[in-house]
Amino acid sequence: MRRTFEVRRTFLKKWIVSMQKSVNRLILIVLLFSLILPAAKVQADEYLWAGANQYQLWFQHPERIQSQLDAMQHAGLSVLRIFLGQRPYQSWEDPPDAYTFEDPIGTYNDANLERVDALMDACNKRGIKLIIALNNHSDIYLKKWGATGMYSDPEALQAYKNRFTYFLNHTNAILGKPWKDCNDVVYAWEIQNEPGIPLLDVSGLSSTQRHDMIRAFLNEMADHLKSIDPDTKVSLGIAGYANYYHGGKSGDDIRTLGNIESADIYTLHFYGGNLADWINDNLNYCRSINKLLFVEEFGDTRSTGMENLKSLYRSVTRTCRQKGVPWMFWRMGHRKDSNTWSVMDTDAVWKAVIAPEAALINQTVTPDAWVIHPLETSMSAAASKVERPVFRIHVYPNPTPGTAVLRFPVETPVRSVHIVDILGRDIFSHRFSGSPVMNAWQWTGRDNHGVPVANGIYIAQVRTQAGTVQAKISVVK
Repeated sequence: MRRTFEVRRTFLKKWIVSMQKSVNRLILIVLLFSLILPAAKVQADEYLWAGANQYQLWFQHPERIQSQLDAMQHAGLSVLRIFLGQRPYQSWEDPPDAYTFEDPIGTYNDANLERVDALMDACNKRGIKLIIALNNHSDIYLKKWGATGMYSDPEALQAYKNRFTYFLNHTNAILGKPWKDCNDVVYAWEIQNEPGIPLLDVSGLSSTQRHDMIRAFLNEMADHLKSIDPDTKVSLGIAGYANYYHGGKSGDDIRTLGNIESADIYTLHFYGGNLADWINDNLNYCRSINKLLFVEEFGDTRSTGMENLKSLYRSVTRTCRQKGVPWMFWRMGHRKDSNTWSVMDTDAVWKAVIAPEAALINQTVTPDAWVIHPLETSMSAAASKVERPVFRIHVYPNPTPGTAVLRFPVETPVRSVHIVDILGRDIFSHRFSGSPVMNAWQWTGRDNHGVPVANGIYIAQVRTQAGTVQAKISVVK
């Protein structure tokens, strides 16, 4: 009997020890999941995005800059592309004045860089990112060294590097830091708009020679940009279509260029052909070499008519969304004459295609790491986005005849404050540089144009490093 008891006691001890080990394992597994799951929740979905080209918006009159950026924000267009090139006096442009960023070579125009500073600030306040092409077809370089020399002469290559170094080290006095540190507004540095174009008419060059020349140039410039600013993406700015038309002469076909190691973004400029085939041919390849791909330009002149433009824009934007690449149209602007490419929010193509398709692509999840988060910059999308509150806002007075103070229960790093109406339309936006810590913020009851708002219900959206908090504000005068 005693032996049987000892056996049972031994078995019980072993069972208890075994159970303790199992419990310990279970506790360890729970702890691991508790660490992993919050991290997974922080890792939000990546979304596609849409944008617009306005290569000289920095040169426009202030009220036109504001109206075009407001139109982008209202439509949910998250990215603006500009050029730092040069232009002679052109009567059909507005304003028609000539401008340059460098002329003669090595002499830079700080006044125009300061105009870009102001545009950066205006974009930053609206949550719009910038792709900045640091050159456009290299007019002054082409004139001095010729189409082949500007891509191969050591003196020319050093001049490019000097230009890029000067621009990226230029200090934006409004934002209080050099351009290379303006990561909250500059999304990508683009080496040059369509670098293959100057080689189109060069006789005696084979397709292989053209590609070798452009490849070597892009590699050297991408390496140089990354050496100055390793935190900002580098875009090639290539048309990417040599195999589709131009008979392969432009030298910037994506697959033939291959892997430009220091570049992050490859681009397609679409002006005819089969866009679905273009994307099919290049998207998986770009992913295989860890590059991002998007349609950077497409469009037509107003002379084609609004119905034809709607058909073109609808085809391109839907194809991009279905294939999983972002898009930017060419181009945004207020001009209405028939030979211009410009469209604005007063045009049927904007209302019928641009804004609705931007809303759709902003909600399209992508496996590609764009990290632009268009849902945070589109007020209509942000109004419908549900986020967990990180604290409650106290609004005083509420109702208010005008000015209202938003108080936070704890000091909080604040990224931006947006006031939207009950339909989610943007009324007022302010983005803070550097996410300052504050416990209160005052809204004067005015919109983005400084005009007092009408009576009604408004929603204050305070975006912090931890999330977004909302509060209703009643305006009663």
